[in-house]
Amino acid sequence: MAWLKEHPEIEFAARDRSRIYREALAEGAPDAVQVTDRWHLLSNWREAAERVFDRHRSQIKRFYGEVSSHPLPPRG
Repeated sequence: MAWLKEHPEIEFAARDRSRIYREALAEGAPDAVQVTDRWHLLSNWREAAERVFDRHRSQIKRFYGEVSSHPLPPRG
């Protein structure tokens, strides 16, 4: 945080979902725009997509079975 305060020229800061990083950036570089990097953005999207597919797995299997003679590959 001290380093951020010593570098007021910082306009953007990439971070993950961590509350600690968010708070440190807000205090150390309050004018910097906080953004996510590509890796965390895609990782967050993947986790959200997995939750949706897991939640609807039985419907997906039923639909897939109706339109294809091939079973879904096992999870994992």
